[in-house]
Amino acid sequence: MEQLALTHFRNFRAYRLPLNSPQILIVGPNGSGKTSVIEAFSMLAFTRSWRTTREERLVQYNQNLARVELGGGERKLSVVIERTGERGVKRFFFDRKQIPTKQFIGHVKAVLFSPELVEIIRSGPGGRRRTINLLASQWKADYAALLQRYIKAVTQRNALLSLIQKGLQPITQLSAWDALVAELGAQLSKERAQFLRYLEPEFNALVKTITAHDSALHYLPSGTNTDVPDARTLLEKLSSVRERDIRFASTSVGPHRDDLAINVGGKPILVDGSRGEVRLVALLLALGAYRKLSAADPTVTFLFDDLTSEFDIGRLRALREVMPKAMRVIATSTEPSIETLFPAINVISLQ
Repeated sequence: MEQLALTHFRNFRAYRLPLNSPQILIVGPNGSGKTSVIEAFSMLAFTRSWRTTREERLVQYNQNLARVELGGGERKLSVVIERTGERGVKRFFFDRKQIPTKQFIGHVKAVLFSPELVEIIRSGPGGRRRTINLLASQWKADYAALLQRYIKAVTQRNALLSLIQKGLQPITQLSAWDALVAELGAQLSKERAQFLRYLEPEFNALVKTITAHDSALHYLPSGTNTDVPDARTLLEKLSSVRERDIRFASTSVGPHRDDLAINVGGKPILVDGSRGEVRLVALLLALGAYRKLSAADPTVTFLFDDLTSEFDIGRLRALREVMPKAMRVIATSTEPSIETLFPAINVISLQ
């Protein structure tokens, strides 16, 4: 792929980022659009923004259509976001042919670290689930498709719960949806737990190198005492909370309520850690994922937004020692001096 092209995306009318180097540093003042370039690339990998759920906001003001395109020769991948009223509608294209989301995922692979992601992780279980989902979707394309199917099933169950609450549907209608949510939920929990087991050795090694402490990743399923609930266990739990779910018209058990715990030196970092500790752990989690994923697929790109706002040069030099020497990276910074960390990096100024 030779370039990343943005058209009416965020504040860009048109912007082209040449991808003629495996290591690219975008330098510019705050507000120049550096993060928007990272966001655009991440749309190709994750099919969604980590910065907003209001996708109409990705379209430039006074425009109806935004496009993000990754191209080289005759081959092109693109995401088109259309502003339709108060929402954004996405369409995905491969060589100008529209394809379903599940077929688009996997063509571009990336791992992301940004200041906003640190705040997402610190915000609570929902933010930590989003982080796991972003990373796991790059591990297996089928993971994202399974997640979408599960979310759709939960959404439809919640709609039925609301109708039952209002007396518009009989409670017997829940059985089929309980079974589907339990089946898909068990599969999703199993995939998440498997991904964390896949990632944990690399993460633990990085933490040990940087902090000299032992560490552990723990997947915490909601509403059960098992590490990875099977479909039968989830179905029994859904049945036991049925009255509560009808009262609140919301599904209270399942992977959409699960959490992640990270212990470093016996300390639950995500609960009791300082912002600096969470920030470091979040980076090592992303870096561990990059090292694992890039070993299997060298085209994986590490997206590192706003390096110097999160780490000083001394810490970054220490971290550089555990980064793969030939890593593919697109980074942003307000400080051109950061290029010393990557001697072969191609510096691009954005005003």
